[in-house]
Amino acid sequence: MVSSLAQKLFAAGVVGAGGGGFPTHHKVAHRVEWVIANAAECEPLLYSDQEVLRVEGEQVLTGLRLIAQATGAQRVAIAVKKKNRDLVAPLRDAAEVVELPDVYPAGDEHEVVALATGRSVPEGGLPVQVGVLVQNVETLRNVAAAWQGEPVTHRTLTVGGCVQQPKVVRVPVGTTVRELLSLCGGAQCQAPAFFMGGVMMGALTTDPETPIDKTTAAVIVLPLAHPCAQRRMQSVAHQLRNARSACTQCVLCTETCNRYLLGHHLEPHRVMRSMALGLAAESEVGHMALLCSECGACEYACPMGLSPRLVNRELKGALRSAGVQAPQPRETKARVRMGSGRIPTSRLMARFQLAPYARPARYCEQEVVPKRVRIRLKQHAGSPARPVVRRGQQVAAGQLIGDCRPDEVSARVQASISGRVAEVDEEMVCIEAA
Repeated sequence: MVSSLAQKLFAAGVVGAGGGGFPTHHKVAHRVEWVIANAAECEPLLYSDQEVLRVEGEQVLTGLRLIAQATGAQRVAIAVKKKNRDLVAPLRDAAEVVELPDVYPAGDEHEVVALATGRSVPEGGLPVQVGVLVQNVETLRNVAAAWQGEPVTHRTLTVGGCVQQPKVVRVPVGTTVRELLSLCGGAQCQAPAFFMGGVMMGALTTDPETPIDKTTAAVIVLPLAHPCAQRRMQSVAHQLRNARSACTQCVLCTETCNRYLLGHHLEPHRVMRSMALGLAAESEVGHMALLCSECGACEYACPMGLSPRLVNRELKGALRSAGVQAPQPRETKARVRMGSGRIPTSRLMARFQLAPYARPARYCEQEVVPKRVRIRLKQHAGSPARPVVRRGQQVAAGQLIGDCRPDEVSARVQASISGRVAEVDEEMVCIEAA
């Protein structure tokens, strides 16, 4: 590790909170020209980044400065949607402000880099390759806390959708969906489905005992019968049968694909055709799937209700299992002007029947101490942390329970509450409150 900040980030277990979960101590090893705080919050129905910026804006700014100092960046910026520009008014003297259109997926880091700097991230590459580091605002809040010796034990997230009262809450990592629902007055439907992270890109579960992680930006509750939940539950085999019979090769999925519009060699309609013919896994067209960001814009565009995103995800997994590497980064040139060709958020919500759930959520200062937390040892990109506690052991909040080496692509994990270790294995540590 190259800096005292990197050492503190490693010790605190800081990872990218926007969803990717890449260990932040590795990111600050790069030298860049720009550091950008991403507060765009591209998923619909999410308000937590906005609330972090409103409630803890100075903490975010501190984290932004620390990252800039560690990486040698000369320019710092905050990316926020135009409709939320008032949130950054107090911070304009300390950082440049990049105002983004209210479109999906405006918060994609490749889009943010292009809009803020005019630079194009290479296909299959990372922003650091063009001298830019993008960090979610929750990550930056955690960076500032780590500098003061505070590990990541809590997560700020939106609990919304079909609940009595949507809220933005800050709760211990490992808190279950069931406890989050109780904070919001419960679900307003008989058979709820839970989108962990957001309706567009989050994982779907029906288990209320599912715990939240460092990367969980939201728990969005929808009825199990909702079209978004039903589509997500379809098997790949079902999608392929539909593709063979229903895909008209209209190319709308490709023309709406964020990566295609940025100039990447990804054409979802061609992947769908190849998969339907049983050719994709062994063809150059099939390898396109490795470039998919799984944003789901293709599902918005498809008039036949197909999911190229689901097919791409399955194909990516098969290719990686077969040892196929992602393509080498290639220079790209955007096919349209940045921001154009993207989906207005209002249309996205109407298309996916989310508009009835679009109720603002504000930060709730209620302290939450769950009776039991289930803390995953893999809440980040790379390999899981190794458990360093035993069953029956008493632990304090903030105590190390999962460890790794600084040179590994992994992250430390700390206890989020004080109590007794009730269960421990290679995947999870369960703690019961004292």
